[in-house]
Amino acid sequence: MTGGFMKDSDLFTFKHETIGELRGVMKDGEPWFLAAHTCRCLGIKNANETITRIKERHIRFGDKGVGISYTPLHTAGGKQTVAIITESVMYELVFRSDKKKAFDFQQWVFGDVLPNLRKHGEYRMAGKEIRKTLTDQIKDSGENERMHGHAYSTYTRLVYKSLGITTETSRDAMSAETLEKLAMRENLVQALLAEGREYHEIKRTLESLTVPKEVQA
Repeated sequence: MTGGFMKDSDLFTFKHETIGELRGVMKDGEPWFLAAHTCRCLGIKNANETITRIKERHIRFGDKGVGISYTPLHTAGGKQTVAIITESVMYELVFRSDKKKAFDFQQWVFGDVLPNLRKHGEYRMAGKEIRKTLTDQIKDSGENERMHGHAYSTYTRLVYKSLGITTETSRDAMSAETLEKLAMRENLVQALLAEGREYHEIKRTLESLTVPKEVQA
C-alpha cells in the first residue's frame, strides 16, 4: 500500500495494488471519503444511485446529520463538486456487500488506511462523542429494551474482547494505538446498528477483527 496527504493540502490518497485507489479529504479533523472512489473499490457500479438511497434512508429514519456531503475538488476534468462520506457511511457500503472484495477492502481500511491517517495526527475522533452516538443508536435500535437495559455493556464487552482486553481496563491506561482501535470498533458497531444488523451479526463482525493472542502478547 502507498498513500498519504498531498503537499499543503487536506486531501489524501491511498492506493492498493488489487483494491484500487481511495481518496478523501479532512474536515474538522475527521476523514471524509470520496463516494465514487469508495464505491469503485467495493465494486459498486452506480455510486450516485447507491449514495442517494443511503441518504434517503437516513433522512427517512430521522438522521439529519446523514454523513453525506458535497465538496469542490480539483480533478483531472477540472474543478468539480463531488460527494463525500463519513467513516460510518463507508461502513454501511461495506456491509451491504458479501463479496470478497468488500472483505478485503474492510481489512485494508482497518489495517492500513485509518491507522495511517491517525499516525500522521490528522484524524481526531473524540471518544466521548463516539460513545454518546453509540448510546443514542442503541436506544433508537431498541437493543437496550431487548437486552433488558444491558445493551451498552454487552456491546462494550464485545468491542473490548476483540482487542484482547477486559472492560476493567481503564481508558486512561490504554495506549494511543489501542484507543484508536477502540474508537474504530465503537464507530463500526454504531454503523451496523444503524443498518439494522442484529446482535449475532455484529458479534461475528467484531470476532473477525479480534487481535490474535500472539499479537496481544
